[in-house]
Amino acid sequence: MKQLIIMCSESIAGQVTQVLDAIIHMEGYVRVSGSGVKCKVPVSGAYEGKSIPWSAEVFIMALPEDTVKIITDELKQYANRCDIAPCLRMIVTSIEELF
Repeated sequence: MKQLIIMCSESIAGQVTQVLDAIIHMEGYVRVSGSGVKCKVPVSGAYEGKSIPWSAEVFIMALPEDTVKIITDELKQYANRCDIAPCLRMIVTSIEELF
């Protein structure tokens, strides 16, 4: 089993949900809405050097390793596509125990 944490911009949360709903069958996930912050934006112009908040979604789940691989492979296309928000970050960690 692996833990998958997906942090994404609100703008692609619908696509992330579609992928998860298509791939995950018996297991579920937690979805949390909130704000992300891009610290000290390295672009020139009005945002340069400022921390910029953006609407974010976080998905947390525990799944078999092969299912996590399918999900991450499907979602990699959305990584690094936004100027301000990170669009998509995925963290995969091992699980020692699951209750």
